[in-house]
Amino acid sequence: MPQGMDATGIWTEMKFATMNHANIKNNVIRMEISPAMEHTEDFTLDDWRQLWYDFAAAFDEQEIRDKDGNVVSPRTNVSGSKSSVWLHEESKSGIPHLHAIVCRVDEDGNINNDHAIHLRAQRAAEKVARQRGWTTAMHIHEANIPQVSADCMEALRKLDEWSWDGYKELLAAKGYDLYLRKDKKDVIRGYVLCKGNTRFKASELGKGRNLTASRIRQTWEKLHPEQDKQKAKQASPTPKPTATATPKPSVPNEARQKPQPLVLRNNSVYEDYTDYKPNRQPTEFEHDGKTYKRYLPDKVLDFFNNEFDYQELTNWQDLQNLAMAYFTLIASPYEMTSGGGGGGLQHQTLWSFLQGRTPEPVLRRYVEDCFGLSMLTPGELDEAERTLCTGVHKNCRLHFTKGEPPKRPPCPEAAWDAESFRKQRAKNREYYKAHLVENRLAIQRLTQKLRNTLLLQEGDEGDSGRAGRLVPEKAWRAAALDDGRVFSRAVPHDPGELSVDILLDGSASQNRQQEKLSTQAYLLVESLTRCHIPVRVTAFCSVSGCTVLRILRDYGHPEQNGGVLDYVAAGWNRDGLALRAMGWLMGRQRSERRLLLVLSDASPNDDQRIPNGWGGYAYTGKRGVDDSAAEAGQLRLHGVTPVCLFTGSDREADDARRIYGKAVEKLPAIGWFADVVGRLIEGEIRAKDA
Repeated sequence: MPQGMDATGIWTEMKFATMNHANIKNNVIRMEISPAMEHTEDFTLDDWRQLWYDFAAAFDEQEIRDKDGNVVSPRTNVSGSKSSVWLHEESKSGIPHLHAIVCRVDEDGNINNDHAIHLRAQRAAEKVARQRGWTTAMHIHEANIPQVSADCMEALRKLDEWSWDGYKELLAAKGYDLYLRKDKKDVIRGYVLCKGNTRFKASELGKGRNLTASRIRQTWEKLHPEQDKQKAKQASPTPKPTATATPKPSVPNEARQKPQPLVLRNNSVYEDYTDYKPNRQPTEFEHDGKTYKRYLPDKVLDFFNNEFDYQELTNWQDLQNLAMAYFTLIASPYEMTSGGGGGGLQHQTLWSFLQGRTPEPVLRRYVEDCFGLSMLTPGELDEAERTLCTGVHKNCRLHFTKGEPPKRPPCPEAAWDAESFRKQRAKNREYYKAHLVENRLAIQRLTQKLRNTLLLQEGDEGDSGRAGRLVPEKAWRAAALDDGRVFSRAVPHDPGELSVDILLDGSASQNRQQEKLSTQAYLLVESLTRCHIPVRVTAFCSVSGCTVLRILRDYGHPEQNGGVLDYVAAGWNRDGLALRAMGWLMGRQRSERRLLLVLSDASPNDDQRIPNGWGGYAYTGKRGVDDSAAEAGQLRLHGVTPVCLFTGSDREADDARRIYGKAVEKLPAIGWFADVVGRLIEGEIRAKDA
């Protein structure tokens, strides 16, 4: 961009470059490059400029792949994009560094992916540092760990009586800031040390994780054995459970009668965490509205504390509670939630959760509370899953629904999502009303276009009438018989046996355009209804291995048109299974010609892995595309014409063509949805007599 441009000009340039990509939320990528001062003390402006060029090139080389080697995030083109870079000095330290903003759309019109931007930047910085022989940030961090650990141990030695405040005060004297992580009950779960811009997790420090929150007091006690013994004598003795003859919790008779999983008593996965044992810490957590107290091994607590970092995750407490519930309640044979008629929560092994298989009753309750009751009987659903959930979808589940809400409060796991969906549906309706005039005009325009197409296809013969096109051979009847019905009245052409199914990608990839998408779908449905063309609208997503298909508007129910505004986006998208299930649904409705319009970004991605021995393969990348292409081919063999309404970027265009062949319609923006679909349906109507 031109030199000397002010902030407003820079922003305008970026905004203008991205104006044709309405689905982009962030217009720019922001970066900061801050080498150590000793590496740049002799830098000229040209040196700083070259540093930016080298960093941008290294950034563009980064390609993010999953553990199977599939590309999940392609390379960027930062070097070929509009950018603005400033050389800036830290106000206190005076350390010079670069600030950069880069346009999300490059000069060729391609979108720069901002997925895993921190990982890309870290890798790029490491590469530039290696090229220049600099010490990398990671090396500096690792080199400082022994000194930080030594400072922590020295603070513990000087601490006469254990307390977090005393520990924090002694470390502050050495220049460290200590940040404690507490749960809702004010119990300390972990801590982080900061010195300058460098952070050190407790799990990185010390030996054998002896400085973590769960072990640091034991470490202090080992450093002060005499004080610990004196304190133990002064304190009233607390009886400690003996290691011998620890009775296992009894299992109710009714639970014994149910088939139980094989439990190997020496297997630590099936341990009893309700009693104290050495090297365990008492902990409390909440699950399903109840508070539980358990004794967890130090290693388990350390793992949970480090995995769910309060400085990196806003919902760390909820995730930690859920992880502890899985570990001690659901995965343990010593906890049973029973219900009448065998409908209670059955035991699941920890391995099943590692594989992403949520317990059946929990999952069914969740999807019903969020999306609606099943429209199939249990027998019909079992038959559908036996037919459809095979091959790469072997371990998947299905949920077909028309959105009928359960007559009960949502379960705790679904309460937040159910409320979020309710608010989104209200937003969809508010958006439609805010553009009511233009929406009504769009419906009239699209309806008229479809009617004109039908009129052009009308037959030569029509009913006799007093107006219309004169029939010469009947003209004599007007004078001789005083019969004015000498005109042929045009009868609009019947669309015949054409039925239209619209399948909307309801995954989280569409969550930035839910209001627009639902409005466009409503415009289309209302226009088709006025032309008496059968239409059904279905949205799909995947939650914990369960593909949900929700019918928003069914055939023959014009009163359901408003249900299209109930569209919400959440979860994953297992495109192959959704296409297979849609074909199964369409097969239940007899029609001469069936048109399936699929709104998709052609990026299948699901958390339920493809079964293949140990662990399986990720359902994404080439495997997901190949499976979706196979299912689209099966639909064509059975007389269904699938057409992709493509919402992805140019990088996914090849995948869209791989799945749908030539039947791909690129949507410049979601606002073109109704127009493009209207044109496709016009083509189908004209093709009837071809």
